[in-house]
Amino acid sequence: MAMTTVLVSLVLLLASSSAWVFSGSNNGRVKNITLYMHEIVSGPNATAIMLVPTGVVPNKSFGMVKLLDNELRDGPDLSNSSIVGRFQGVMFYLGLVTPDGKQTGISFMFTTGEYNGSSLAVTGPLESVDGAYERAVVGGTGKFRMARGYSLVTFVSNPTPVSMMFKVRLFLKMDA
Repeated sequence: MAMTTVLVSLVLLLASSSAWVFSGSNNGRVKNITLYMHEIVSGPNATAIMLVPTGVVPNKSFGMVKLLDNELRDGPDLSNSSIVGRFQGVMFYLGLVTPDGKQTGISFMFTTGEYNGSSLAVTGPLESVDGAYERAVVGGTGKFRMARGYSLVTFVSNPTPVSMMFKVRLFLKMDA
């Protein structure tokens, strides 16, 4: 009888401590943020450039390096939204097969508003899943200190012949 009580107590203790570890200090809540990224792909105001063109393998993108410094806005309409930060990063074209493997390192740099001075670090392959690109949020600074989660980036439209707009959804858990 005593052994059964000890075993039951041990199981309950382990279950409650596991629940505490996995819930985190924010009670398991996920913070959702939606932003819009505007990229200009050519011209004098380009925000995305191919730094290292291919040449290693004919007709392949293997070896290319692309740099990004795109606007992050709080809405889709350029004339009716505010810039809240920058979507800065690098994209490496790593795959020799089709589709090309792309690896990214992105920083969300917040320059105004509620998250001013804070940043998020996002990394991972650029692979489309049901029209959205999913990447891991691996950390942050300021109000995003100890953040983890994921981002979904979905193409929305081409507002002009030289620009693209993407919807960015962030799903974050943070230790307070």
